[in-house]
Amino acid sequence: MFCRAVLPGLSLLFAAGLLSAQAPVPALETPESFGTAAGYTTMMGYDLRQNDDTLLDGRHGATICKDFFGLTDAVMQGYGHLALPDGAKLSQLQFWAYDVNPDWLTVSLHETCQAVGFNPPVTTELGSADTYGTIGRYFGFVPLNDHRVNNRDCAYTVRVHFTPAGVCRGDQLSIQKVHVSWFRDVSPGPPTATFSDVPTSHPFFQYVEALVKSGVTGGCGAGKYCPDAPLKRGQMAVFLSRALGLQWP
Repeated sequence: MFCRAVLPGLSLLFAAGLLSAQAPVPALETPESFGTAAGYTTMMGYDLRQNDDTLLDGRHGATICKDFFGLTDAVMQGYGHLALPDGAKLSQLQFWAYDVNPDWLTVSLHETCQAVGFNPPVTTELGSADTYGTIGRYFGFVPLNDHRVNNRDCAYTVRVHFTPAGVCRGDQLSIQKVHVSWFRDVSPGPPTATFSDVPTSHPFFQYVEALVKSGVTGGCGAGKYCPDAPLKRGQMAVFLSRALGLQWP
């Protein structure tokens, strides 16, 4: 089995989050996020859906409520799922809207989690912001306080509520775009060490444990990692290919 060592240059990649335990988000879902240490996941207003899974009324690249011929059972909310990088820390919820009415719309990000076992799903609002009415084109944002994404147990949903319920303002209220900014981060180390020669006090402990968790390394044998052994080019190829999920079809 190969000895695993962290060279200074490779350590910088680990510290920057380029080689970490997080799995990449599929490129077709968030093409702007692949391989970056920091980025954002975007949803356009016309991609939001209502409760019956049909699209909201999209006009001019934005989304407004559906009034169903002026009836009071108008759809006043829209939903959209965001594919966020696992383990990333969330920075901000941002949105672009149009509001020329005393009423307003509210944009929020929600995390719905269900742990292993017979536990019911629990939804938590991570952040919310409003337009507050009669201001024209609007850009709003709210901090997400470095909340860490947990794709194993949770899903993330954007919600847009047109206010008040039951009254549709048409083109006077519209949501144009929503995005969540984030940055990748190496997972915190576990309470106990995997390798006897990389204890919890070792400066590379967090990064070595991230490699173990992601399946990039198995150590050099006998329960050791050999952190001071030289790294060969062949061993580096194993590191990079496993960390980046590289394939040759």
